[in-house]
Amino acid sequence: MMPDVPALRPIAEVISPERHHHFSSAELESAIRYIRIGDAASPQLIEIVYLPDTHIDVHAHEEDEIIYVLRGQILLGRRPLGPGGSVFVQQNTLYAFRAGPEGAAILIFRPRGGSTYISAEEFRDTATQRRNRDAASESQP
Repeated sequence: MMPDVPALRPIAEVISPERHHHFSSAELESAIRYIRIGDAASPQLIEIVYLPDTHIDVHAHEEDEIIYVLRGQILLGRRPLGPGGSVFVQQNTLYAFRAGPEGAAILIFRPRGGSTYISAEEFRDTATQRRNRDAASESQP
């Protein structure tokens, strides 16, 4: 017997309001469902249905992920991915993409739950803090 699959919900309802500024209005109006929430020891599976021409800003995650296109098309850099297309994105890798003119439905597989979203700004701030910390520790006798 298949477990109940939750309904799609607007991304704006799932993301905390104080994080909305990291997302475009079209992305917040697109829909998401957590098919499998996952946890520290089990994988996560998410379906996202993007509106036509939705731009997903540059960001990263602390987890590896596989993006699989169900319907429509996404453009990852100059690489178009249509139905059945997939891409592996290594953890802490900045990337962005755009849904095609008909929109796109994708599955995202992650090796564990508790997904993190790191905006490009947060990613740069963390990298700068790490460099400053490393430089300070190297200057210590």
